[in-house]
Amino acid sequence: MIEYANQLAEKGHEVVIYYALQIPYLKSNTPVALRWVYFNLFTPPHWFKLHSSIRRKVVVRVADNTIADGDIIFYTWWALSYDIKNLNPAKGKVFNLIQDLEFWTGHEEEVKKSYFLPEINNVVIAAYIRKFIQSIQNVPVKQIPFAIDHEKFRIKKAIAERNPISVCMMYSREPRKGSKIGLAAIQKLRRQFPKMEVNLFSVFDFEEETELTEGINFYKRPSDLPDIMNRAAVFISPSIQEGCALPPMEAMHCGCALVCSDIEGHSEYAFDNQTALLFKTEDVDSLVEKVTLLFADQALRDRIATAGNAFIKKNTWSYSTDVLLSVFSEEL
Repeated sequence: MIEYANQLAEKGHEVVIYYALQIPYLKSNTPVALRWVYFNLFTPPHWFKLHSSIRRKVVVRVADNTIADGDIIFYTWWALSYDIKNLNPAKGKVFNLIQDLEFWTGHEEEVKKSYFLPEINNVVIAAYIRKFIQSIQNVPVKQIPFAIDHEKFRIKKAIAERNPISVCMMYSREPRKGSKIGLAAIQKLRRQFPKMEVNLFSVFDFEEETELTEGINFYKRPSDLPDIMNRAAVFISPSIQEGCALPPMEAMHCGCALVCSDIEGHSEYAFDNQTALLFKTEDVDSLVEKVTLLFADQALRDRIATAGNAFIKKNTWSYSTDVLLSVFSEEL
């Protein structure tokens, strides 16, 4: 969402980012007053450089007296729909960017209902999300293509020159990300390949401290993530559920051969034995088998990595933003 804000601003559009402190169905243990102070002092995103023309505003709740009139309201997160639907039409045509089937948060029926509220246009990032929504009710749903930062994530070290027994993986405490499955596979692989190089990165602290042994490097909020990816021959994505996972795409553009679970959240770019090797979701042995294939066969690894890189680089943020603008223009 923040990247789209930057791209829209770069193309000359006036952009305001709103941060709502109270959202329906979302409870917080921190008082609103404290969150108000924090967000005004440390307005996110701290890790992201915003276009100089973008304005940011913290509001208690989405309402007519907190949101300025405009042409477009573009938002993400299902629960916001229930406040946004009550806004005056002068606030702009409304578009909901659906990046996942957000049932993992609970409130499944409310999530589904949010797709069909009047005057809200659905925009999705993956075909399977569109198909799911339209399987409930045949409403118009637009899809915009994925994109990554091509300048930041790119091949710096030739695919063929990398340590052939090296892997990279994102570590997360969210169970749906499947990190425990990935770690279990890594431990099995290290018994077969004692000199295997492992690089893990995360926004979290590493909980499994006993597993941080020689040959496993852990990076919290690394500033050089593309360099870390460029050191790996293989990128592992063991997620159980995703919307449309971004780190595997970034790794593919950095030249990693992708091994990922056969979930719908990987389906936009991971085609088995073409741009990736797929393993059976939540199956540690299946994951070990696929990584072992790439370790043992450099020609296969080079082919998967090269094909994956070529596929990912087709889409740019500028192109995706142009598609988004065309979606906006249809309604305007």
